[in-house]
Amino acid sequence: MPLANHKPAPSFIYPAVPIAIFLAGLSQFLSSRYGLFDFPLDDAWIHQVYARSLAWGHGFAYNPGLQEAGESSPLWALVTVPAHWLEAWGAVPPALAVKIEGVLLGVVFLWLLFNLAADYTESPVSGLCAASIFALDPRFLFSTISGMEVILLITLWSGAAYAVIRQRWTLSCILIGLTPITRPEALVLLPVFLLCLVMAQRSAPWGRHLFRLVMVAAPALGWGLFCKYATGHWLPNTFYLKAHVVELKYVYIDQVWQAFLGHGFPALSIFFLGVALFLIWIIKRRDVNRFTLFMLTVFGPFVYLAGVAGSRRISPDGYYWTRWLDPAALILTVPFCIGYAGLLTGGMARVWTGRLGRSYARMAVCGLSALGIAGLVYSFPAFSASFTDRRDHLASDSRAINLINVQTGKWIAQNTLADAVVGVNDAGAIRYFGHRFTIDLIGLNNAEIAFKKVDFKQAVGKTDWLAVFPGWFSGAGSFPPQGFVPRTIFGIPYQDYTICPCPSQTMMAIFEKKPGLRSTHRVRPGRWSPKNSNRLKKSWKKD
Repeated sequence: MPLANHKPAPSFIYPAVPIAIFLAGLSQFLSSRYGLFDFPLDDAWIHQVYARSLAWGHGFAYNPGLQEAGESSPLWALVTVPAHWLEAWGAVPPALAVKIEGVLLGVVFLWLLFNLAADYTESPVSGLCAASIFALDPRFLFSTISGMEVILLITLWSGAAYAVIRQRWTLSCILIGLTPITRPEALVLLPVFLLCLVMAQRSAPWGRHLFRLVMVAAPALGWGLFCKYATGHWLPNTFYLKAHVVELKYVYIDQVWQAFLGHGFPALSIFFLGVALFLIWIIKRRDVNRFTLFMLTVFGPFVYLAGVAGSRRISPDGYYWTRWLDPAALILTVPFCIGYAGLLTGGMARVWTGRLGRSYARMAVCGLSALGIAGLVYSFPAFSASFTDRRDHLASDSRAINLINVQTGKWIAQNTLADAVVGVNDAGAIRYFGHRFTIDLIGLNNAEIAFKKVDFKQAVGKTDWLAVFPGWFSGAGSFPPQGFVPRTIFGIPYQDYTICPCPSQTMMAIFEKKPGLRSTHRVRPGRWSPKNSNRLKKSWKKD
């Protein structure tokens, strides 16, 4: 058929291909019942405690009637509120509903990536190729169904980059401004973006710059005001308890780097080749947006990575640590996919051979495409190993959380009075499924403990039940705790606990306080109501 008579494929066909590949990859990840109906991290259930509270109209309350700044990702809690409306109707289990929302965000991300690549390379075929490559990234697949906020953060981040390409600066300000209330480490992205804004819009009036600055800063400032109202401090509790300045020794930097390169396409030897090709493409193109695109998709991930590395100790073993680095790894995978797509589809050859004859250009296209395919074939064993690792970890991590945390929460709900007070050190699934007033003994979800207004001994004294890791409790106080008697244990063999190399977390022990030692501050049995919870709130703050 002559080229002149060739009809291009409809525009909706191009993004449909990577979305179909993405769904096919997910079908391999969700082969386990645990992977479908459970989360691979207890922190995901903490998010859902707050999401359920918001769905019921109680605000950011870990316990009804007590507003807490324990949520480090408030926007993720807001986004997953519909999952609990569906649960109330008996339609969809909450974990499955949250996973469906994550998959929908994954579809949006791939659509954004397709359009970003197609618009910048001026080739829908390159956009299709870039999005199709990304759709199979095991880190991406894991993130969409992990119940964590990573997928929301990278969707906002890539949406801001695409809005810049389309010269929609107001929309990009809104999207980038939402990233710090998705992950607090994203605060480091704001000065990067504002620099891009000033450089690209130098001729804009200062009034417009000020307005956009307010849009960028407003979400983080609003959340800070809420934290100040709830706890008297400007940041979530987790910042004061977990984040700290880390001495940047070589061994720590190496651990962060190994964790960064541990999964997905960053684990492949061709990864930085794709990023380099993307940079060459930016340099060769005289595009007004190239500086901003570089800053958001290449420089920005390294700034984010530095922010995480400088505030937390990271281990390459287990999702508990690697999830901190996933946003940076996934956003840096965007230029890899665009650069490598240009290699496979001939876009890079056209950049370099624009002044050459047609025959030389065709030879360059064929040669570079063959080189790109050879690189993929060479990297396939490493990619396959990463894919299998992430798939297996989704199932095994979710199984561990179910058998230890979820089952403990369900036991609490079935075997304790409705007005029982439960002390925990893993504060997600036990609170979510237990439906009891729960004291987070670490303080992440309890400002009174986090800021030393109530000491550990006093906090334990206010509980009727304890559901704790024995190994953790023995380091925090006497074990077994004085005045408590053991009731039951939930646990799994250490070799089955794949979340992190943490032998002390493979067993959850439940203790009941002896009847004569129970707190006198009780409320009548029954389902929680604002009236009952306010009474217990007063008793909790009373010495």
